Amino acid sequence: MVNSQSISLDIETWNNQELTEVIAARYFILGNESSRPSSWEVKGANDLSPSDALKLLNKHLQSLGLIGTLSDDVLPVLSIIILPPSINILRPWQQISIWLLMSIFLTIVGSEWLSRYDQSRTIMDFNNMQESLYYFTIPIMISLLFASHLRYWIARRNSVDIGYLIPIIFPILYPAWPFGLVGLLSQKRIDYLPFPNRKKLIIIEMILPVTLFSIGSIFTIIGLFLTSNNPPNIGQSPIVFDSNILIDLFSSIFFSNELGLKLQWLHPIGIAGVGLSTIGWILLLPIPGFSGDRILYSLSGPSQMSSGERQTSLFIFSLIFMIIIFASVEYTPWLFLSAFAAWQRFSPENSIRPFVIDQNIDLEKKFKSKISILLVTILIIGFPGVKPMSNLENYDSGLSIDNWITEIEVSPSEEINFNITLTPEGIMPISGFLQLTIEGSQSELWNVYSDCEGNQICYFSNITQSNNTILQITIKTPEFTLEEKMFLRIVIDIHDNEQEHLILLYNYDYSGPNKVFWEISDDGDKSLICTTINILANDTGNLSISNPFWDFENSTTHEGENKLCLRGHEGAILSSNYTDDQFRRYGPVIEFNRDNDTTLSWWMPIKGTEPKLSLSGTEWQVPPWFNMGGINNSMIYGSANPSFCKSTSALVEINSNWTWLAEEYSPVKLTSESAINGTIIMPSSGWLMICEGIIPVSKYSIVDGLDVVMYPGNIGDKIFVNNFSIFNREEYTMPISVEWYGDFTSTDIWDVDMPNTVDSNDSANITIQVKGDDSLYRVSWITADNNEIIIHLAARCSINGCIN
Repeated sequence: MVNSQSISLDIETWNNQELTEVIAARYFILGNESSRPSSWEVKGANDLSPSDALKLLNKHLQSLGLIGTLSDDVLPVLSIIILPPSINILRPWQQISIWLLMSIFLTIVGSEWLSRYDQSRTIMDFNNMQESLYYFTIPIMISLLFASHLRYWIARRNSVDIGYLIPIIFPILYPAWPFGLVGLLSQKRIDYLPFPNRKKLIIIEMILPVTLFSIGSIFTIIGLFLTSNNPPNIGQSPIVFDSNILIDLFSSIFFSNELGLKLQWLHPIGIAGVGLSTIGWILLLPIPGFSGDRILYSLSGPSQMSSGERQTSLFIFSLIFMIIIFASVEYTPWLFLSAFAAWQRFSPENSIRPFVIDQNIDLEKKFKSKISILLVTILIIGFPGVKPMSNLENYDSGLSIDNWITEIEVSPSEEINFNITLTPEGIMPISGFLQLTIEGSQSELWNVYSDCEGNQICYFSNITQSNNTILQITIKTPEFTLEEKMFLRIVIDIHDNEQEHLILLYNYDYSGPNKVFWEISDDGDKSLICTTINILANDTGNLSISNPFWDFENSTTHEGENKLCLRGHEGAILSSNYTDDQFRRYGPVIEFNRDNDTTLSWWMPIKGTEPKLSLSGTEWQVPPWFNMGGINNSMIYGSANPSFCKSTSALVEINSNWTWLAEEYSPVKLTSESAINGTIIMPSSGWLMICEGIIPVSKYSIVDGLDVVMYPGNIGDKIFVNNFSIFNREEYTMPISVEWYGDFTSTDIWDVDMPNTVDSNDSANITIQVKGDDSLYRVSWITADNNEIIIHLAARCSINGCIN
């Protein structure tokens, strides 16, 4: 061509819009332009569907660094954009280094688990670390690697280069989340990865959570098989796991009632399984950034997810969910997760949508149904529980008394048999004793024994949750009418876990008190004691009392429950000569004189009336008469109930010149010389008991006061002898005085021989002789208060009056 001419092109007029339009026109019939650059309403050209045309277009655009997308509109909108960068965050050697470091951290966590199960092990012990590697690290790491590679392979088969996962592990066994594994990071941003369509997005996103949940469930079941029914040598509070519905169903077939036991000391591979399945379940939750939210996005479609109505519903649901969790759940990870979900949902910049190329392909209803059923099923059967794991604080506690009976109906001359189950409250094997006694009115006339060899004292050994013992107890009631309530007192004597269980024994065939003891409502000079009595229907009459030291505060009765109170004169509580087995003073006899010419008598001890031991400071010198006669008694201290003598005979012996730091329920054995220069260090509260074997010899309530003692007898208690001595163990001289009480007009009824003072660290001999009318009700006692010693003398005429 000789006469050819060159053509000049103005390159400024050939912009990106025109370029993309020309390329797109080869595969699509372009319609109206959209508001965004390089966007048009389209139809497939050459009888191609929009999706097929998009595939051909993207093959052409790939070399240009561009990519086309289709919307889910009825008339789809084609948009051509710059292909987002898709590079790995870390290089291969960095990935390997992180996985190795995370494996080390995970091994440390597993070693912490093993050291919890064996007090003799240390965290960095080689054998411990080796076992942790086998049963904890390897199962978790292989599972994560498998899930990561499976996700990568399936994504590549669906034309997505999704990359691998990086585990995040803390090398600390935190009880609220004790798995070490706290998260999984993807090497590539999800909004930069072009997914071909929503169906492939669902398939890829389901891989990780479903795989972790499935493998975790398998490991949990394997761990349950490897876990013994007997507890290991646990040295600290164990972490107890809850189980999901899937594990419950499986365990009901293979483990029967053993699941609850095994979850308290689960094998490390089982713990690894719980952690994996829990993380898999969490990933399926519809929380922005999690697989569950992207699956929900794919199932709903971008139009529905972007609609104001759907967004408002999700906002409200997230807020309500967070409020409910914060109001009703104390489990820290759930609180964090709910707050994170609400924050992500309320912050648009945190809501990263997946990059789906072809939104125009709708999901088949059958596929959507299958995925929805699978998703809901896993969320239901895999729910880890409101509190998936918790610390068992009382893991080394004593017996569980939750299922023991609390009351028994009795009749005269009856033999009652019943059973109690001995099972630990915690998880550790326990051994100890049970002491069976009857408490209440005339308890010495009752009999109680068990099928143990010792009858009233029963030894049990190595009781575990899987090795329970059933104990049969027999009660024989006395022949007389049972009007008062009684207690069967079961003292559980286990080292560091002493407690008592009271079973009420009652007979509702007669009117009588509803309580076993009188209770002191006012402990002043004129004491007030109260109880409640139940009067049966058509059981009428009046109340009377024969002890002149007491008066009725209210003596009228009516059908049903009545409150009965007695006001005492000075010395009223001490006016009784009788005490029960715990050295409580009996109250007066109350007679219910019924209109049918029969009489019911109620006679009960008064709670809290045992002798007092006054402690000045923290040291108390034991009087020499505490162990007279060479009897090898024992001495025990306690700060609260139960008060009893220890069952074991293996006691620490103390000899002369001793000092004993009184520890809770740690008795010492007194020898014949041990009363010489003995000192007890104890707080000014609680109780102190002298025992002969398991039989109480004397009991004292410890109070803060002056260090004054007497022999024979006790300060503040009734005096039964004419001659006694008072010992002033304070650092100053104390005066001695006498106070008189009563309604007898003559004062010539006592003959008191005493000094006016008693020097520091000295004693005084006192004689009190009774003179005059023998029909008087008398009581005498001594108190030491306000730096003086007072002798109290009370005498009252009988109910019928005085004889002059």
